[in-house]
Amino acid sequence: ALSEVAGEGPLDLLLLDNNLPGLNGVEIVRRVRSMDHRRDTPVVIISATECEEEAIGAGADAFLRKPQDISVMVETISRLLEREPVH
Repeated sequence: ALSEVAGEGPLDLLLLDNNLPGLNGVEIVRRVRSMDHRRDTPVVIISATECEEEAIGAGADAFLRKPQDISVMVETISRLLEREPVH
């Protein structure tokens, strides 16, 4: 997945679970934010573990707790896709 993100193809948004094999979602966000062409790509992290502060600190635009926040996932993604890009 990280090689896809590093590529030049367009991405509207990244939705990452923090509990991924290998790199976790927070580490992927850190790497994504270091890429010039992905700095403004909205990123949502979902997790059953308490890592909201770390996720936001790494550059995530939103953090959703599983399972309780799943009901607001569509609303959160819609809000992030509607915002004006930062240049």
